[in-house]
Amino acid sequence: MNGITQNTGLGFELVLPRRASDYLRSDHPRLQELQRRYSDHPAARHSVWSQQYLATGLRLDKFRGDNVYVHQRRAATHASYILTAHYVQSIDKLGLLSKLDDDSLFGNHLVNIDGQLSVSRELLDAVLEINFLDEMIGLARMSSPVILDIGAGYGRLAHRLVQSIPNLRTVFCTDAIPESTFLSEFYLRFRGCESKARVLPLDEVEDELQDRSIDIAINVHSFGECTLQSIEWWLALAATNRIKYLFIVPNGEALKTWEADDTAVDYLPLLLEHGYKLVVKQPNYVLSPAVQKRGLYPCYYYLFERN
Repeated sequence: MNGITQNTGLGFELVLPRRASDYLRSDHPRLQELQRRYSDHPAARHSVWSQQYLATGLRLDKFRGDNVYVHQRRAATHASYILTAHYVQSIDKLGLLSKLDDDSLFGNHLVNIDGQLSVSRELLDAVLEINFLDEMIGLARMSSPVILDIGAGYGRLAHRLVQSIPNLRTVFCTDAIPESTFLSEFYLRFRGCESKARVLPLDEVEDELQDRSIDIAINVHSFGECTLQSIEWWLALAATNRIKYLFIVPNGEALKTWEADDTAVDYLPLLLEHGYKLVVKQPNYVLSPAVQKRGLYPCYYYLFERN
């Protein structure tokens, strides 16, 4: 990895060091700055994502490993990876599995399929999600789509969107966790995605999105780990900016929050209040009940459209 300095346009210069661990450390000034800036934000009233949770569940230099962002080994077997990979190949109308490569950098767990294909959960999830969006709203055929990724984590889906959608204009990545912003700034620069993938710090999102036309907002496995107060802030942002579509992937089937006292609240009424109606709800392995039962981390896809 070269020592490359880049002006990010975010008020600081991001230097990719020769060793990732030189940058990906908990005492990095950029991370500490983001932690200070996010501390009093209304979307940063966390239940699950406490400092203890991050300290025990995340190594910054192994951010693509089996951790708080993407489970890869827990409740997963080699057989479940093979089953899922064959299913994804069968529904991949965009042919992304044959176009996108993968690697084990930053702790990513790779599984060899039939001696011909190496996949990770990250890659398989992205191919499923992008094909779903193409089938439902014609994402790959849009002239210059603009996407807002809420709860973008380290930028795993943004990276794949840039690779997969040639006509993509911009994917904005934002998150209420300072570590996520810190990592996505690093990772998307590392992958060379900065021309189309832009990271928005939490306290800059409202101003940056003013007068912008956003086609779709995405939230994958994030709202299910947020409080109702945090979700309310994000949905108000989406409604204010008249974002037409919301693609939500909950943890499980139901649209439930995770409150500070470990209770759960249905946030579907909140979506309706902000003018979003349900268009589609389906299993991620919709064409195969067997894969939905035995495949990798089955879940549900929800697509909402604003009235």
